[in-house]
Amino acid sequence: MKTKILNTVNQHTEPASIAARSGRLNSSSVWRAAVLHSSRIFERCVPEPQPNISVLLLLDASASRLGAQETIASQAYMISESLRLCRIPVEVDAFRTFRGFTVFQVLKSYREENSRGVFRYFSAGWNRDGLAMKAAEIRLKDSETSSRFLLVLTDANPNDSEPLQPSSGRPFPMDYSGSAGIAETARAVKNLKAGGVRISAVFLGEDSEVRNAEKIYSDGFVRIHKTDEISKAVGKLLQDNIALLS
Repeated sequence: MKTKILNTVNQHTEPASIAARSGRLNSSSVWRAAVLHSSRIFERCVPEPQPNISVLLLLDASASRLGAQETIASQAYMISESLRLCRIPVEVDAFRTFRGFTVFQVLKSYREENSRGVFRYFSAGWNRDGLAMKAAEIRLKDSETSSRFLLVLTDANPNDSEPLQPSSGRPFPMDYSGSAGIAETARAVKNLKAGGVRISAVFLGEDSEVRNAEKIYSDGFVRIHKTDEISKAVGKLLQDNIALLS
């Protein structure tokens, strides 16, 4: 994965060639020396800076992931270390909801030098995706890069025992599930995009939830069927997003 990301970065930060008085001889410019008395018949490479990007990996840690905790942690560790070795700032977070409280757990912050904290990942409770997106928005502000990527592991099935509270346009509480949970999460995603965040999702869920993923993430997601495919999917999403920067 590290190699693929580096290759993508290098493809979109190729060094520029400029005319110079020393360097590699440019045969097509030799005539300039005799006709124009110009000494700029050489080429010199000026490296472009590395893309100014950061990545936040957000993991659904609800009870639906109980049977795959170790694999998810291992895959997230692989992703985090690959990005770190590419000198791309990366944070890994997880979210789950207990008794009306959504716990947003920072497993590895942007500033940490290693990714061992990712193995503290565990699954329990519900998943209030919309609220997790709002918390991620706060964490993204810790990144000082110009391009911020949010990659989400999701089953596209926001669900919580605590209802949505009354608000303008909604005079009564509403169960946080089905269309209500999907709509709230989609709004949170839309707000993040409006703030310049590039959001993509790795969808690991049932056939019946594919439509949910489309409503929340539009075409910005890839579907996988096994947890050991997470790192491959994330690598593909990163490559596609980095390519769009050029």
